[in-house]
Amino acid sequence: MSWRGGSTHRLIRVLAFVVTVGSVLLAAVPALAGILDTSWTAPTTSADGSPLTDLASYRVYYGLSTPPSCPGTSYLQFASSTPSPAPGQTVTARLTGLSTGSLYYVAVTAVDTNGNESACITPLSAVARIDFSVSPTATVNFGSVAIGGLADQTFTVQNTGGGTVSGTASVPAPFSVVSGGSFNLVGVGATQAVTVRFSPTVAATASASVTFTANGASLTRVVTGLGVSSAPPGAATLVAPSGSIATATPTFSWNAVALATQYLLWVDDSSGGRLRTTYTAAQVGCATGIGTCSMVSSATLNPGTGQWWVVTSNASGSGPWSNGLTFTVAGTPPPTAATLVAPSGSIASRTPTFSWNAVASATQYMLWVDDSSGGRIRTTYTGAQAGCASGAGACSMVSSATLNPGAGQWWIVTSSASGSGPWSSGMTFTVAGTPPPPAATIVAPSGSLASATPTFTWNAVGSATAYMLWVDDSSGGRSRATYTAAQAGCGSGTGTCSLAPGLVLNPGAGQWWVVTSNTSGSGPWSNGLTFTVAGTPPPPAATLVAPSGSIATRTPTFSWNAVASATQYLLWVDDSSGGRLRTTYTAAQVGCASGTGTCSIAPGVVLNPGAGQWWVVTSNASGSGPWSSGMTFTAP
Repeated sequence: MSWRGGSTHRLIRVLAFVVTVGSVLLAAVPALAGILDTSWTAPTTSADGSPLTDLASYRVYYGLSTPPSCPGTSYLQFASSTPSPAPGQTVTARLTGLSTGSLYYVAVTAVDTNGNESACITPLSAVARIDFSVSPTATVNFGSVAIGGLADQTFTVQNTGGGTVSGTASVPAPFSVVSGGSFNLVGVGATQAVTVRFSPTVAATASASVTFTANGASLTRVVTGLGVSSAPPGAATLVAPSGSIATATPTFSWNAVALATQYLLWVDDSSGGRLRTTYTAAQVGCATGIGTCSMVSSATLNPGTGQWWVVTSNASGSGPWSNGLTFTVAGTPPPTAATLVAPSGSIASRTPTFSWNAVASATQYMLWVDDSSGGRIRTTYTGAQAGCASGAGACSMVSSATLNPGAGQWWIVTSSASGSGPWSSGMTFTVAGTPPPPAATIVAPSGSLASATPTFTWNAVGSATAYMLWVDDSSGGRSRATYTAAQAGCGSGTGTCSLAPGLVLNPGAGQWWVVTSNTSGSGPWSNGLTFTVAGTPPPPAATLVAPSGSIATRTPTFSWNAVASATQYLLWVDDSSGGRLRTTYTAAQVGCASGTGTCSIAPGVVLNPGAGQWWVVTSNASGSGPWSSGMTFTAP
């Protein structure tokens, strides 16, 4: 096969090719700010079937309305990442500066290291899409705002296509744009905050669309808020129960308060907090705001003395607490609190003996111990196990866990057949040695990301020798890798640690954390930081339909519910002999290209008799979604 120009070389085969079509809003006069994303499967062999070892680049030809001249003299060139692509490798390229809303034709050729060019892929066409984004995308709720008051929320406009994106933001009353109403974003990734204000003038729900217009295209985001009267309700007056009561599940009653729409019922019995429940005025029988409100206790109160209160509220906020009413439930109350003895202060052993004074009516004791790494012991012992069944003298128990070096604290909770008593006062201790490190403070990435391969940074922790980087993206867990402090560039224990692990994150929302550690163990988790990678996320999981249970045929049809954003489905089937099928089908091949209804395929594989299981994995151009739940079957 001869190349153009007459020299004899092996023709490169360029495989599958797609042009990604985004959601667009057509403008009357197209602006030069549109973008197109293209992708194709890299070639792996020459026309004679021999392996490809000298791939240098690709040439992308494009034009308006009609297929471009290909090969030709006008093209964009993109270097190949490797001279010998692996099978199935996808190459992507973005065309920028296009006319938003216009139809473009695109073709691609491959070029070897000698400058020889392959034949063109058959051109495909798509419409140049909008070149900016606005986050958040979901409806923004300003919550309840008093009439005459105000509340602000912020949107972020981002240049996603390169060049310059210039535009404005607007919204009707009672909302307004108070800053960032005009924007001029130069270069991909450039952002500007747009602040929208809600200033209600009536007590009602308001909803409107914020319109962002730039380069001849528009995006809208919905905002909503509730205007409310400015006065919280007054305090409630309690009625009953009070004094000695004959039931452990009394009815609590109080006088209705005119402006109250909700009531918090707060009840403490002899063991401590028992009820902290909020009810609507309708639930407690006083929606009219007059008469008496009442509610039967949802908890069985322990014998002994208790007290209760009510807190009113409405959309404007909480009113004052009522005065408290005391009551006494008949019967033997739970035991009183224990008095701790040891350990306290600096201790030499990492398995100390915990001791406390016995409580006469206690039959059990819960030992609660936290060391420098967090919770270590939450164990309940009988009085006999703790050596104080008589209810007199000292109780003691050797630690069932080896405590980590550093500061800790412990408590005892008494109990009997009548319930749990109050917690003891806490007693602090310090175990000799180097404790695990404290939590790290993470820095970036956060919010909307311009790159799908970000660098993760956090502040170094002085005593940490290793860090676990835990990253979840829209498809689930992506990283659970541990790095030394030296690998993260902070071996000195000061400054900033950073890692670029090379993960290509899937579009959509994600979150990440860091866990510190040293030779003494792991420290606590950092707070998480959330991020959003631009683009369409992978599809969610599919829901399987059949086959399930005992089946009558060894060549069944597999069916599942379609997933709207899925373009492909991997069908994974294991029978009694092991793996039988691992085949990917397009949505069209399984009869659900519309993204609705049911997908089904009869692959013709003959299953072995016995038990098996099958799954489906969704995917689209953004990557693979999560696995479906598995469905079991038994073949005859």
